[in-house]
Amino acid sequence: MVTRMSYESFAEKIKFRSGEFDKELFKRIVEYIIEKELVTPKSIEVYRSGVEVKIRAIAEMMLVDEFDLDIVQAVDYLSIASFVISMTILSKIEGNEPSDELEKYIIEKLYTPQIKEMFLTRKFMTNPILEEFEVIKFVKDTPEGPLESYGVRILIDKSGDRDFDEVFLETTKGTLQEIVNYISEVISDDARKNSEKE
Repeated sequence: MVTRMSYESFAEKIKFRSGEFDKELFKRIVEYIIEKELVTPKSIEVYRSGVEVKIRAIAEMMLVDEFDLDIVQAVDYLSIASFVISMTILSKIEGNEPSDELEKYIIEKLYTPQIKEMFLTRKFMTNPILEEFEVIKFVKDTPEGPLESYGVRILIDKSGDRDFDEVFLETTKGTLQEIVNYISEVISDDARKNSEKE
């Protein structure tokens, strides 16, 4: 369960080093980094135990220029921003609604149903999670002539906390097509069953 804290409490928690914490400036900074896409839904990493927000490294210097901060202030405000965004999204996943306008803005711009789905899949996982995959085509010279095959790179999360293993498999075009057809069939069947329920 996420415990709600004031922004000032967040500042105290991460040992704000830059003098007095400016709540209004902080709100402007959060809005700025979201508007400039220095943090996006894709930069939110989901773990079994929570979520982590990755803000682009260039954000530090952009805050220095935009808000006339020194680098320590920029780093401190970004640390709090990352923490607040993470806690706001986790709170939403747990079914809580935003408590103020800044949280509403964070949820509107960064929260997606896919983030919740990924979190719950990890939290209640019973098997390794398929994180990503890539298909690469090969053409090999053989005595029989050119031979086409496909490499499949699979990244799996063993623990739910982004503990990755990579597996590389090779297969034929025919086998790959069978896999594609089977996946399409499963998805179509699920969609049909869901529509029948409605």
